[in-house]
Amino acid sequence: MPIPVRSNIFGVPLEELMGYDGEKGGLPRVVKDSVQYLRENGLLEEGIFRRSPSSVMLKAAQDAYDRGNVVSLKTFGDPHLAAVLLK
Repeated sequence: MPIPVRSNIFGVPLEELMGYDGEKGGLPRVVKDSVQYLRENGLLEEGIFRRSPSSVMLKAAQDAYDRGNVVSLKTFGDPHLAAVLLK
């Protein structure tokens, strides 16, 4: 099993993550995961980009992505979390 490598995703310029022309592999995993989760579970959610998830849940998800862990947003069960991660 591969060992997760810490790589900050949050607070880093998008060009640093993707490369100026996307040469570093395209969209960050958190963007792909968030969009997919919102398409499957959040389209009918009222105030999806206005309401916030719990700060503890948000911190846990951000830390998991920053550590390089595989994150399933379904385990959190909150479309507002996916929306805030995407913002």
